[in-house]
Amino acid sequence: MAAFDALTYVQRLQDGGISQSDATAHAEALRDAFREQESHLATKNDVAELRADFAELRADFVELRAEVKTEIAELRTETQTGFAEVRTEIAELRTEMRTEIAELRTEMQTGFAEVRTEIAELRTEMRTEIVGVRADLQGQVSEIKGEVRTIRRLFWVLVIGILLRVVLSSPELTKLLGF
Repeated sequence: MAAFDALTYVQRLQDGGISQSDATAHAEALRDAFREQESHLATKNDVAELRADFAELRADFVELRAEVKTEIAELRTETQTGFAEVRTEIAELRTEMRTEIAELRTEMQTGFAEVRTEIAELRTEMRTEIVGVRADLQGQVSEIKGEVRTIRRLFWVLVIGILLRVVLSSPELTKLLGF
């Protein structure tokens, strides 16, 4: 910024009809204002420092971007490795489950076969027992039938004996029958 020429400024104000004391006061106030403003203005050194700071920031940003890209790539690799491990574990679990299910099916089939065999054996035993019970019952029925026949015979013998006694005890019937 160009330097403020207070003397020329005072001279112009006086030429414009302002008193010397008022013109000097204005010039001093304006000079102070410019000095105040100059303290807030950036110098070439300030701009150079800012450019250097921006260059550092750009370098830091480029470095940070590279680091982030590297970390992202590492995370992708880790994630892919993790997914691959999980897929492998799932495949192993599937294989284990299939094996266990196959073993369980075999055990169940063996168990069913054993139960079927036991049922068949029980059927055979029951049939044998039923045949035996039938034979026993038939024998007992035959015995009972024989006993019933014997009781019938005895009954008729008894009835005949009673009739004979009645007949023989009655003289009229004896004569009638010719005994």
